[in-house]
Amino acid sequence: MIVGVISSLLFSFVLGILLPISQFGVDLNEISSLNKLIVNTMGSIVIYILYSIPIILFYGTITSYLSDSIAKFLSRFTTEKLNLFYSAVFHILFGLLPFYSKVFTSVLTYYSLWTSIIFFVIDLFIRKLKKVFSITHVLTCWGILIIILFIYILYVIILF
Repeated sequence: MIVGVISSLLFSFVLGILLPISQFGVDLNEISSLNKLIVNTMGSIVIYILYSIPIILFYGTITSYLSDSIAKFLSRFTTEKLNLFYSAVFHILFGLLPFYSKVFTSVLTYYSLWTSIIFFVIDLFIRKLKKVFSITHVLTCWGILIIILFIYILYVIILF
């Protein structure tokens, strides 16, 4: 679950900065002040978080567990050294799965693919740490999300 929250935060921050969503009738090509740029960027990050958290937490966590389980199963028949490779391949395949769905467009497939790669890398990094996470760590991750949302709401209230 922590991997899902961290992946969602990273995905939302990068996407919010690189692809801000126009809000409050602001044309992104004609941003005249730093305040409008900050509000649009922060708002974009919040919007991306709101949409990505459920998908990454549920779909990402389930498919990551499946990827690791399938990789463990396959590596028993070949060699244990291929476990990481199999896991990476299945993470990428599950990231490409929305491409074959009629619900998602091809643009979302790129986001899904990059998110699955981010999820895999963060999961791998956390596994290498060999740290056991408690409920306090999970609550801290959720607290960060709530603080980001609260700061954005305060900023918008003060600005407008």
